[in-house]
Amino acid sequence: MDCVYFDGAGNVQQAGNLLTLWYPRITVLYGIEHGIALFFKDISTFPVVKDVIYRRNRLYMVFGYGVYHSSHAIFQDKAKQFNNGKKIGLLRASPTRMAGYFYAFARDLRCRRALVATKADHNFINRKDKRDLSST
Repeated sequence: MDCVYFDGAGNVQQAGNLLTLWYPRITVLYGIEHGIALFFKDISTFPVVKDVIYRRNRLYMVFGYGVYHSSHAIFQDKAKQFNNGKKIGLLRASPTRMAGYFYAFARDLRCRRALVATKADHNFINRKDKRDLSST
């Protein structure tokens, strides 16, 4: 027996129904990802996790998105140095995606050395778009 798992979105359920027409021996199950997403959503309501998510969003705003252009550019150069010439940046987390912030936390850990090197870089310390980044 073959099983295929989908989330509970209507268009995805329709795709599952189409699969059963083409492959009548499969079983299509729905809702597994939704249950996991609800678990991570519940964890995200704890005050300490909310605080970590807030700080993580600030980190992304400064280094991952380009709002602070010079900070972002310096981080991209450092990330390339620490990842064998490949620019591995921070992930944009979405509260509507399954465990989005927790995936982003894992990427932040992967980019930790590049972030530390960015904050110690002479160009970062003396950049023109200085704003208060002490809490980042």
